[in-house]
Amino acid sequence: MENFTEFDIYIEPEEEKTFLKQEEEDIPDEGDPLDSLTPLSKEDLISLTRSALLKKKDLSASSSPQELAKIEAKARDVALNIAEWVYLSADAGEWKFVYDMNKLGQDYLNPTLQALRIRLPDVYIQSSNSRNNRWIEISWKTSNEV
Repeated sequence: MENFTEFDIYIEPEEEKTFLKQEEEDIPDEGDPLDSLTPLSKEDLISLTRSALLKKKDLSASSSPQELAKIEAKARDVALNIAEWVYLSADAGEWKFVYDMNKLGQDYLNPTLQALRIRLPDVYIQSSNSRNNRWIEISWKTSNEV
């Protein structure tokens, strides 16, 4: 028998668990998640997509004037930032500047383009407005420049 004092701590050894046993215990068996989905025909998917697009259009159309004013104010700030980077790029000897708009919502692209066209009237402005790839490219090189 060992002599313990009040400062000694006794810890009972735990049952050793392997990684696989712990994984099996933590995850309940719910079956295949695809079994819970109801099968949809092509027509069902088409109607579901159309209704989602109508809801999205209604949400964008029902934006309050205050929200639209906030979007336009933010777009003007972004356009000023882009114009500043265009001037810095031209000062560095580059002929174009590309701004990534993926960080901002899709609602900001058109107001930003409008503000840029006012600030930079004589340059070529190109944009992309896809879901995963939204950008604005400003180019000021003429065809006969080197």
